[in-house]
Amino acid sequence: MKKGVGCLTVFGAIFFIAGIGIFLSGVSESYDVWRSQEWRPVMVELSSVEQTVSTDDEGSTTYGVEGRFQYEYQGQSYTSNQMSFYSGTDNIGGFQKNLYRKLNSAKKQNRPIRAYVNPEDPSEAVIDRTMRWGMLGFHSIFLLVFGGVGLGIIIASLRSGRKLNKQKALQAEHEAEPWLWKEEWQTNHFKSNTSRSFWFLLVFSIIWNVISVPAVIGVMNEGGLREEPAKLLVFLFPLVGIILLSSAVTLYLRHKKYGSSELIVEETPFAIGGTTSGELLINGPIEGNGEVMLSLTCQRKYQTGTGKNRTTRTTIIWQSDRRAYAENRYDGSHRLKFSFDIPKGVPQSNSKNPSDKIEWIFRAERKQPGVDLKLDYEVPAFNVAHREAIEPAEEDLFMSSSKQSSSGSGNGTMAGDWTRLGIVESVNNWGTSYTFPAFRHKGAALSTVLFGLIFSAIGIGSYFGDASIIFLIMFCLFGFVIFYFGLKFMLYKSEVTVGSGALHVANGMLGTGSKTKISRSEVADITSSTNMSVGNKSYYNVQAELTNGKKVAIAKYLTHTGDVDAFIHKLKQELGMQDKS
Repeated sequence: MKKGVGCLTVFGAIFFIAGIGIFLSGVSESYDVWRSQEWRPVMVELSSVEQTVSTDDEGSTTYGVEGRFQYEYQGQSYTSNQMSFYSGTDNIGGFQKNLYRKLNSAKKQNRPIRAYVNPEDPSEAVIDRTMRWGMLGFHSIFLLVFGGVGLGIIIASLRSGRKLNKQKALQAEHEAEPWLWKEEWQTNHFKSNTSRSFWFLLVFSIIWNVISVPAVIGVMNEGGLREEPAKLLVFLFPLVGIILLSSAVTLYLRHKKYGSSELIVEETPFAIGGTTSGELLINGPIEGNGEVMLSLTCQRKYQTGTGKNRTTRTTIIWQSDRRAYAENRYDGSHRLKFSFDIPKGVPQSNSKNPSDKIEWIFRAERKQPGVDLKLDYEVPAFNVAHREAIEPAEEDLFMSSSKQSSSGSGNGTMAGDWTRLGIVESVNNWGTSYTFPAFRHKGAALSTVLFGLIFSAIGIGSYFGDASIIFLIMFCLFGFVIFYFGLKFMLYKSEVTVGSGALHVANGMLGTGSKTKISRSEVADITSSTNMSVGNKSYYNVQAELTNGKKVAIAKYLTHTGDVDAFIHKLKQELGMQDKS
């Protein structure tokens, strides 16, 4: 453990030193420009001038200027090769090209040009003493990115070392109680992660903008946007930066408004195969009827790929949700009581492997004027033999009425209400019809459509920027798939009619798909499944399982397990079917 922490600290130190070193080299150039402002002007003659060009393996071209000139100062002759204080090659703006163009013109015309001599050391002179703010900003990026990341790694590794030492001591002290192995799990009171989320996004957005803004400035200085329209794609990066910063501001306001809210459970940990009850104390305003959606999620967070291709994915393994109604307290805060039944067989909390861990997240959310209420708590969930339920944990999920609360809890929670699914209920010649209209998820669907369009635009732009046609095919194909899925997500409509002992189902884009009639005798069961999640939210499909083994989709893209199960119970009731425990 110590070896790992030490290696990480050394790795961070290398980044930090590299960032400081590159920044200091930029500061040195800027300092030379600053001190040259008091130098004496002289006229010089150019003996040579050359535009140096360098192209790396990735096709990026940089430019520099080399040459020599002669001058006289106080009766003495001198020679210098310092065209500017920015030696080497670069492509930050058009400085190097413009300087060469100016000097080459003077050389061809045998025209003297102005330079500046250090009166304290006349052998030192320079032709161009322009301060290049873009170059200073470029070097500052290394300070903020490399230096900042390096310092962050150092601090994180040192904190991680202390945390691991504490965790090791707790493991030895509570060998048979893994829910006490983390310092933050020592009590039955849990704090939300709003502060941690805000700081992470703030730092990330600052780094993003520090990198993207100078790139945009450089492209604007170079010009040629009409001749090379692919350069316009660089403006997407500061646009993303603005979105990131606005999201960070939203997280900050949420933290200030609700960050001190506390989750209290009657007994830790959350019991797999049993029931866990408790209350959420919200320190902040709740408007309207005080209804808050509570959810408990078991998710796997793991990393795939290596190096630049490494990505973090989250898969929801199990999720349950219910509505709770806030009680006003004397101090202006609100109390929400809850009770969750967790079925046997779902995995326990496990963070032994940081690259592949099991997390349990308790979430409270509600639409509010201004900043929405959204609180996340990471909680321990384990198998505890003496707390296992005698009855199956899922039994309370099927509701006998859309307004019935969960299985005799008496705690102000409601497991499901099928009328909250956005259903339009009507009666026609065939029976009772339940319609799930299009545009029920406008925000998520529109974001997906825009993301697909942006991805395709990047492919088209790279192609016109002389990139390989492979980029055009890959980006456009992937972008089209995302665009089509977002469009389907937005426009999908389904309708199911129950009557005369049969189901009449019609679904598809705007309901234009095929229509199917299923008699009661053909239906073996009506179930729900999920193969899609966005963030911490699962989307469910409801299907009829037929006696011949086939499945027919009844509705898609539904949220909230309790509401979905209540709708399934409603359909079964009307068909005269029994719920399966």
